[in-house]
Amino acid sequence: MYAAGWSSAVITTSSPETTSRCTPASCRSSSDCSKTLQHHGFIDAYARCSPGEQAYSWIGRTNDGYRYDYFHVGAALSDRIASCAYLHETREQRLTDHAAVTLTLDVAAVERIDTGDPVADGLF
Repeated sequence: MYAAGWSSAVITTSSPETTSRCTPASCRSSSDCSKTLQHHGFIDAYARCSPGEQAYSWIGRTNDGYRYDYFHVGAALSDRIASCAYLHETREQRLTDHAAVTLTLDVAAVERIDTGDPVADGLF
């Protein structure tokens, strides 16, 4: 089960060779990345919760809005989406120039997977 939250404002294109593959780390636009994730079975959580509603997570000086911030979930989690919303207070209070996006999933308690300790394992 996977969930991915991302903002296209931090996605960069490293070279023309990688752009042609359009992985989420090399897409030219949020639309490209969203399409790539959807092609791989990920669901746009906000669109699932608010079908047909146009949301904006960033608003420019000319009052034009864009949706740059997303949560996508794997198909196994799609029926567990409880809510997905934009909180504009972060932008309105000038904490950031983007609205925060929240995702709430209804998940039962799951067995914890021991991932180890990267510091103790000498990775850092």
